[in-house]
Amino acid sequence: MTTTPMRYRGCLTGLAVGDAVGTTVEFREPGSFPPVTDMVGGGPFDLEPGQWTDDTSMAMRLAASLIERQGFDADDQMKRYVRWWQEGYLSSNGRCFDIGQTVCTALQRYRDTGEPFAGSPDPDSAGNGSLMRLAPVPLFFASDAEAAVRMSGESSHATHGAQTCIDACRYFRGLIVGAVRGTDKADLLAPRYSPVSALWDRNSLCAEIDEIASGSFKRKEPPEIVGSGFVVKSLEAALWAFHKSATFEEGCSLAVKGTTRIRPRPFTVKLPAPIMTLTTYPCPGASASLTAHSLPAWQIVCTRPGSKSEGSINDMTVLALSC
Repeated sequence: MTTTPMRYRGCLTGLAVGDAVGTTVEFREPGSFPPVTDMVGGGPFDLEPGQWTDDTSMAMRLAASLIERQGFDADDQMKRYVRWWQEGYLSSNGRCFDIGQTVCTALQRYRDTGEPFAGSPDPDSAGNGSLMRLAPVPLFFASDAEAAVRMSGESSHATHGAQTCIDACRYFRGLIVGAVRGTDKADLLAPRYSPVSALWDRNSLCAEIDEIASGSFKRKEPPEIVGSGFVVKSLEAALWAFHKSATFEEGCSLAVKGTTRIRPRPFTVKLPAPIMTLTTYPCPGASASLTAHSLPAWQIVCTRPGSKSEGSINDMTVLALSC
């Protein structure tokens, strides 16, 4: 029997595993690498198998803040993000080896002004970073779906203030909340799904995200489906991979793009699709073939938050058990 704690663990483990698998082909051109079917490390940052990138590091810092502050504290979250940027806090190798320009600019603005909602509203800065790290927020607020929507948008605003980023997080939070409550995949992917009735009629999504919520990912195939650092394309490609898959392994492979069918930047959908697949299909063997190395990512389900523990992803299960 699949339990709610299993779905929480599946969500957060899917985040870390997808990140660690996908880093192998970051910045690689489609067709230039063989199918990615296991966790092998390497990539542009020469990581060990199981080591994660900035996306999981930021999710861990967000989770630790929610747990330790027992709620949403934007200033505390930004302090933790700055600590990762400056000190390598919760990095997989003890240093900040990668940071997106949008996040970097927001952290610099926060450090200079003290304003925690430092994300630029410029549509040209609508990257997918806030979507990648989002999962701890809807999990923490899953018992109050309206609060989960609001806090997911606020979480984005900290570093990504473009409306498409905010609304992508608001919509995706509904999918996560629905998945951990055991909602069927078909219902999750129904037009404009939300665990709160008629939510998008009362609190509308921007046009680009509403098109995705209405099912654009079901009507398209590559090359119309394009993996991109742009949040709209990234969310659409991730949901396409979730829609097309029946298992965690298949969804993760489609997202990471061992098949090279999403282009031009396959790594940019590596987290949302694995999050949804392992939340929807959590079972003891769901990711066995991707965790054959006893990868550090599996440790996401067993450490306490707050320590600078290089190589472990442990904070997340504490979040799962706290909610």
